[in-house]
Amino acid sequence: MVDNGSSLAQIKPTGDIEYYLILWLPNNAIPYVKPGDTINIRYDAFPSDKFGQFPGQVMSISSMPASRQEMSEYTNVNNGAVQQELALYKALVKIKNKEFEYNGKNLKLSDGLKAQAIVFLEKRPLYMWMFTPFYKMTQSVSGPLDD
Repeated sequence: MVDNGSSLAQIKPTGDIEYYLILWLPNNAIPYVKPGDTINIRYDAFPSDKFGQFPGQVMSISSMPASRQEMSEYTNVNNGAVQQELALYKALVKIKNKEFEYNGKNLKLSDGLKAQAIVFLEKRPLYMWMFTPFYKMTQSVSGPLDD
């Protein structure tokens, strides 16, 4: 007897398969990320200190935040209290390398891998990053803002 929701078969495509990563962006990252941007991907199955990071390209970003119902459809989504307070937007990322070589072995990605993404929100020279705290401090002590 088969229970409701049980899998009877799985379909595995053959040939050249395109892999995509579903990435959930918080609302404070949306102004800085756009389709075409490059991100770095770290797979939990392939630790970054050993295998490095993998490139990906943002293909699309939803214009509306995801509903709780949509989020519940994904098993790997972190449902922590902090995540539920933020509006999350679904981004589709094309994975550039589907396979890679390590110690003479050819390793391939597979469906369902859990990953983390490094999203580059802005580019600034190093000296600007170093002096940002001083710049903010001078703004905070300069007095009240004019209305």
